[in-house]
Amino acid sequence: MKISVITCCWNSEPYVVQCIASVQAQQGVDIEQVFVDGGSTDGTLARIQAMPGVSDGRVRWVTDVRGGISNAMNVGARLATGDLIAHLHADDYYLHPDTLARARQAMVSARARWAFGRIVSDIDGRLVPDAWAMPTYSRSRLLRGNFIGHPSVLIERTLFLESGGFDESLKYAMDYDLW
Repeated sequence: MKISVITCCWNSEPYVVQCIASVQAQQGVDIEQVFVDGGSTDGTLARIQAMPGVSDGRVRWVTDVRGGISNAMNVGARLATGDLIAHLHADDYYLHPDTLARARQAMVSARARWAFGRIVSDIDGRLVPDAWAMPTYSRSRLLRGNFIGHPSVLIERTLFLESGGFDESLKYAMDYDLW
């Protein structure tokens, strides 16, 4: 079960190194990383193109993608070849090398088509967990407020595409709309 990690970026050189390192550190999973770039003019593309995996197809990119973040995330999903997809922006990273393996195993065990977890914020190098307790998933709870951060989601690529992906007319809350 291959996982495609879709990374949207635009002039992200200061952050993309940590994002790349966290994806490459993932253990126990077959991963491709797909970069969707908005036309970077800094060193972002040079960093991506210098990555191990470019020559064997484990790292792919497209640049000059316009139309907003929803469009960029959808473009990445269409380019991805994995069975499962995750959206991890250039300024995001996985904390542990088993994050994706554990998420995939949880999905398989539960026979789920998508799963989500927690997000921790990195504020000037200090890891700050959410201050609230995540509720047990229910549709009615979700209708009262979004508690699912899209960087914490792992979803079957086919389910994402069949659902229509992120609504590109929305500038914010496109993830909440999809969940």
